[in-house]
Amino acid sequence: MLLYCRQSDQEQISGINALHLPIAFTDKYRNNFYFQRCGTVKEIRKFIEANGGKEWELNYTRKMDEISVSSCYVSARLRSVFAEGWENFKKQISRTNNRGEIETVNYTIEEIWHILFSFEDEENFIEFLKNRIEFNDEQIKELIILFKSFPVGYANLSLKAISNILPFLREGIIYSEAVILAKLPEIIGKNLFDDNKFGILEEIKNKVEEIRYQKTIVNIANNLIFKYYALDFDNRFGWKDITYKLDESDYKSVEIACIENFGDKTWGKFDSGFQENVKSAVANLYQIFFGSVKREHIKQPHLVNSIKDYISKNFDVSEQTLNKIYHPSQIDIYPKREVQQYLLSPKTAAFKNPMAYKTLYKLKDVMNH
Repeated sequence: MLLYCRQSDQEQISGINALHLPIAFTDKYRNNFYFQRCGTVKEIRKFIEANGGKEWELNYTRKMDEISVSSCYVSARLRSVFAEGWENFKKQISRTNNRGEIETVNYTIEEIWHILFSFEDEENFIEFLKNRIEFNDEQIKELIILFKSFPVGYANLSLKAISNILPFLREGIIYSEAVILAKLPEIIGKNLFDDNKFGILEEIKNKVEEIRYQKTIVNIANNLIFKYYALDFDNRFGWKDITYKLDESDYKSVEIACIENFGDKTWGKFDSGFQENVKSAVANLYQIFFGSVKREHIKQPHLVNSIKDYISKNFDVSEQTLNKIYHPSQIDIYPKREVQQYLLSPKTAAFKNPMAYKTLYKLKDVMNH
């Protein structure tokens, strides 16, 4: 959430009236708010008013005071441990391994972030911080506070997945599509992706629009099929007749289904050419349904498959590499092997919620019992 203030006409900064400024969250504010798990707009408003901002007009009105605002709880705690520049934290530890050799281990903030999720037992966690990473007592104390109070449901995705997704979110791409695009720089090659970034994103934007349109057509056709199966058996026209052709009443039903999908007002705003294209596309799928022996609902197109096809045709990428394209709904939580009788241990590189993992392991034990 981003709060903006607008000063009153009597207040000026650098001689400019009614200047819109983002609220700068000071150290005092961090202590009051960032270390909470979440807050409300009302809490922020009170803080601003108590610190010289009574005359400020915020872009969030008082009607929105009870809206919840997520804080930067984890980041604030990490900052309190590692101070300014915590994002660039690095520590090198040298130790003797079991073979008597000196080995060096490098810890960055990414490793610390993942370590926080890797332990369930507090004593083991403290021992690791003290003996393996050699943190001091004050650092361990702060990390224990964070370890004990992670917000529920925090960070389902790994830090790597988040880092891959964020650049696309900053481009203004919605989350569900940003997730699919997240692996492309790695799949194509970062330099090649950067060189062709504009063209790739423009083409994928077109693919997204095309798939959305196709899904709309499929949804309308499937609604017609649903209504067909809702008819009494004796009223099901063309039953088991794969030669059945749509008649005038069927085309009328197609038009009604299109209007119901978009709504009367929206449908009326479309030009006649677009309306005819939609009706024709829906009627075509409806006819395919009648021409099929199985008489199944129409399957939805997949954006991931469309993107794979585009990448395959325009870049030298193998099918195996293309399968790395990430989509949350397609995560294979339990790995599969040939001649498998039991669920294997859940594992996916993009899933990091410890409580969810614990649940998945319990489910595996129950299913395998």
